Amino acid sequence: MQPAASTGEVVGINACTAHGWVRGFVELGRYRRLTDLLNNTAAVYLVLHGGQILPTGAQVWPPAHRRVLLRKHDVLFVLPTTETQPRSPAGLLVAKEPVRVGLGVGAYLLSGALHLLEHVVWEQYLANLQSQFLPLTDVRVAQAATDAEVARVSYAAVNREHITVLYELPAGQ
Repeated sequence: MQPAASTGEVVGINACTAHGWVRGFVELGRYRRLTDLLNNTAAVYLVLHGGQILPTGAQVWPPAHRRVLLRKHDVLFVLPTTETQPRSPAGLLVAKEPVRVGLGVGAYLLSGALHLLEHVVWEQYLANLQSQFLPLTDVRVAQAATDAEVARVSYAAVNREHITVLYELPAGQ
């Protein structure tokens, strides 16, 4: 169920929290990318249209609510369910090097590429980063206890406040 009256680009998302999953649609509004919306420090909550809440242990998604407010601080990571292409203005692209990393986030292990400037050591990048949500590409999400794959997506936004372990993966993984 997509919002009836949209004022901007709409992106479907699945958001993982410590208490379960929340899914729905967010409007990007004036933002070009989902991470720009997530990193907007003026907004504490993310507004989901047609939002559904699946508590941990539940098997069936309940009926959708017209609007659900989701506290961004409590989000572990976000997986877009609709593919979007960021609209990058000409001249603002910076060459970045993908570094394959593994992340422990709540009860999940994520692996993917963190894109860094060539001259920046990624540990320093994370320590000095002001953004709350880190973008990863080519992402695998698995349950930490069993390594059972939950999702494989082209993009995810990870809340760095909930990263408990981070490690560089060997080449080819």
